[in-house]
Amino acid sequence: MNKKTIIVVVILLIILIGGSAYYLLKIRNNTSNVDNNQGFLNKTEFSIYVPDGWEEIQTSSGAKVTILNSGETTNNSIAQKNNFKTYYSVIYDGLKDVKQDDYLKNLKDYLNKNIPGIKITKESVEKGNYQDFNVIESDFSDNGLDLKFMVVEYFKGSDVWLLTFNTLTENWANYQELFYQIAKTFKLN
Repeated sequence: MNKKTIIVVVILLIILIGGSAYYLLKIRNNTSNVDNNQGFLNKTEFSIYVPDGWEEIQTSSGAKVTILNSGETTNNSIAQKNNFKTYYSVIYDGLKDVKQDDYLKNLKDYLNKNIPGIKITKESVEKGNYQDFNVIESDFSDNGLDLKFMVVEYFKGSDVWLLTFNTLTENWANYQELFYQIAKTFKLN
């Protein structure tokens, strides 16, 4: 073989090996976090249920993970225009020398201060599969959309884990039970 042919073969081998490695890593990364048999997303710090048809999306909001109902369709023209789909996120926070009761109060104060017109409609303590959790349900409008927002608070030592669930108010009846089921599956590792 001449030198030119050897260089071309080496380049083709590098592309082939690199492409194969990329493909295998992509498959592994797409399937390593979600156990498809059980529908759970497993992260280092926690695991949580992911319903069929929902998918993890990249987030820049400080959330550890955001799960979107990517197959959701709506007749709501404002939701269509804004490409809004129902989703939930997992967020880590710390108590920062604040008691749990004070943290809950501060969170409600924060919501009331930072989300104009928010109305807290329900507060409760629920039994989870692994520990009890606090729930705050609320309604608010944003960019012409009437939204239902549910915050779930898990406490462990000085750690606070928040699950936030967001859907159109008109879809709340379709998602309420599912959101509570998802919240109950949240497990800190």
